[in-house]
Amino acid sequence: MQARQMFEGEVASLEALRSTGLVRVPRPMKVIDLPGGGAAFVMEHLKMKSLSSQASKLGEQMADLHLYNQKLREKLKEEENTVGRRGEGAEPQYVDKFGFHTVTCCGFIPQVNEWQDDWPTFFARHRLQAQLDLIEKDYADREARELWSRLQVGTAVTSLGKSWSSHDPAAFVRVHL
Repeated sequence: MQARQMFEGEVASLEALRSTGLVRVPRPMKVIDLPGGGAAFVMEHLKMKSLSSQASKLGEQMADLHLYNQKLREKLKEEENTVGRRGEGAEPQYVDKFGFHTVTCCGFIPQVNEWQDDWPTFFARHRLQAQLDLIEKDYADREARELWSRLQVGTAVTSLGKSWSSHDPAAFVRVHL
């Protein structure tokens, strides 16, 4: 199940990337369960070129990819001011939340991507919290859990309007969540 889950997340990720038309990625074809257990992922073969000659182009494509949802939002706002029906189709739609519709993996580690209203909540809950859960499980590190609890309380206080110019040593970290 773990290999299948990992590959199904990869399929969804590649399909999402392909749907933008901004960067060339292999076309996913099929996830196959192997008779002895595990799974295999079949995808299009891409002939790769040297990155050194394409690095600038890749950088521009990655920057465009990071701005893609914002541009969809701007397009949606423009269309709201237009009389007439908007064309419906396979074009990706603006998403006003942070997350993804399926579990993906970082290596062999599953990453939950449940939708959240804002980036700090998504990152704290599904990236940082998940890593701390693994640390606690694998190393029984209670100190990390206690520090994480303090940081979460500090983040809530900061978001309620506490001045982050205080002399609290955790204030700097709170700003980066």
